[in-house]
Amino acid sequence: MTVVDMQNRIEEILEDKGWSRYKLSKEMGVTDTQVKRLLERKTYPNLQTIVSVCRAFDMTVGDFFSFDTSKTYGTNLTPSDMDLIEKKHRLERRKVERLITYADILLDMQIYDPEQLEE
Repeated sequence: MTVVDMQNRIEEILEDKGWSRYKLSKEMGVTDTQVKRLLERKTYPNLQTIVSVCRAFDMTVGDFFSFDTSKTYGTNLTPSDMDLIEKKHRLERRKVERLITYADILLDMQIYDPEQLEE
């Protein structure tokens, strides 16, 4: 999960709970300005901030970092689609780039696959 993903996740939870930035700041024990700067991407969340956010939202850090693929990607995904997406999200950026290259190669090979031509 990237920094932007974390900030988006905080905004998503705020919306789901119907909370304002002010409410979150009070629950976290920080100023409204600190939360505003975080959500406007003027500061980046560190581990301590994420833990404070999770405590304020009464959720575990694991729950914070889990995501609902149906919200993010739509509801037309199969279980194997969701499995692939979740695995991709756990990879380092360099490995994601390799995965995309590999998928491109597989797709190129599919074009020249004699079995595909017979169908």
